[in-house]
Amino acid sequence: FNLYAASVLARGMGSLAELRAVCQSLKPAVLSAALPLPSPQMLPINERRRASQVVKLTQACIEQVLLSCPFPVESLRSVFITDEGTGEICQQVLEVLATTRQVSPLTFSNSVQNAPSGYFSIAWQNRQSSTVVSLGLESFASGLLCAVTESLATKCPVLLVAYDPVM
Repeated sequence: FNLYAASVLARGMGSLAELRAVCQSLKPAVLSAALPLPSPQMLPINERRRASQVVKLTQACIEQVLLSCPFPVESLRSVFITDEGTGEICQQVLEVLATTRQVSPLTFSNSVQNAPSGYFSIAWQNRQSSTVVSLGLESFASGLLCAVTESLATKCPVLLVAYDPVM
């Protein structure tokens, strides 16, 4: 098993280099009040406008990884890992249900846990298989096992995307 590229995007860390610096200094990261939301330029304009916070963050992180990845993006299978999924969108749906009861089809389609993997497929025109793992506290270990197993079984590279949006 080889790791070819990695990226981090979180409050106080905009790249893998910044994460390494925090880990090497043994000082806590300086958490900014908010993580600036990047605009995923690889998405078509309509999809970019519709993208949720979690989609924008995952796509920006994927873009950082693909800059140093030796494999063509269309060859990458993917495994997406999340503890909670799309909490921001689910909160919006609950608020609408409690008031007007008029849930937008766009909001509803972004509420499913595989929305970020779907946007990855659209953004990068990737037609390989994609798996989404959401098992609460066991999500990361299970998703990592899934990605390694898939890579070994298919002898193909696997893009592993782990994310947990702010609730």
